[in-house]
Formats: sequence, C-alpha cells, structure tokens
Amino acid sequence: MILSLLVFIVLVFLDQITKNLAYNIIRPLYEVPLFKDVLELRYVENPGAAFGFFKELGWLIILLTICILLILFIYYARLLKSKGLFLLKLALLLIFSGAFGNLIDRFKYGFVVDFIYVSVINFPVFNMADIYVSIGGITIILCVLLDKSTKRTD
Repeated sequence: MILSLLVFIVLVFLDQITKNLAYNIIRPLYEVPLFKDVLELRYVENPGAAFGFFKELGWLIILLTICILLILFIYYARLLKSKGLFLLKLALLLIFSGAFGNLIDRFKYGFVVDFIYVSVINFPVFNMADIYVSIGGITIILCVLLDKSTKRTD
C-alpha cells in the first residue's frame, strides 16, 4: 500500500508540475514548437471531458469523476489483498492518478489544462494525466484480451 501511495503521489505531482509549467509558461505564448510539424506544446483550456466533449456539463463531470475515483479506490484496495495481478493493479493506479490529476485542475481552474499536441496527426491536445488514463485503459484491455494478470491467485 505504501508503494502504491508513493507511485500515486509521484504521478500526480508530475502531472500537476507539467500543467503548472504549461499554465505559466506556454499560456502566454499559446504554442511552443518542439519538433517542427510533429510535436508542439500548445496551451488549451478544456472545460469538458475527453477531447473537449460535454463542455456544458462541468459539475456533472466533477461528480462523475468523484464517483469513478471512489469505485476505483474500493476495487484497488480489494485487489491489494490478492497476490499477483501486478499489471491490473498498475493499470488501475494509472487511471486513478490521471483522473485525480484532472480533477485537481477542475477544482483549481474550472477546466483541465492540456498542452501536448501531436501536430503530425492533428491529435487533440492532451496532458500527462490523459496519458496515464490511456495507458491504464489499454493495459486493462490487453490484460483481459491476453488473459494475463487479471485472475486472482488467492
């Protein structure tokens, strides 16, 4: 449990420090090219959910996120008692950390700070917390599809 807490703290800290840098440095500039026509830092305020959907549902998104965090926490706490399941536990920890990081933004700013833009494919602007959630979600899908680290061994 202590290792999980430390990983959670580090992930949320990295998310918040990068967003703070984006807010204070990139926001006044709007964008900072890193690799021409491939990757840039672009400041975006996202009041909605993923990819800016449901912008008008701010408080509902907050309440839904809190409910999801509670469910994830309860499920994760139960999984900690199980042996094995490393990938599943890691995936849930990533999703929890990402959701929590974006929730902090919603309370702090009223929107989520996004700043990573992959211009080569015109992908929506995202942040570290979004990366955590995406990697966690993909890991869960792969675990289920490959039937790895999802079966309890206790």
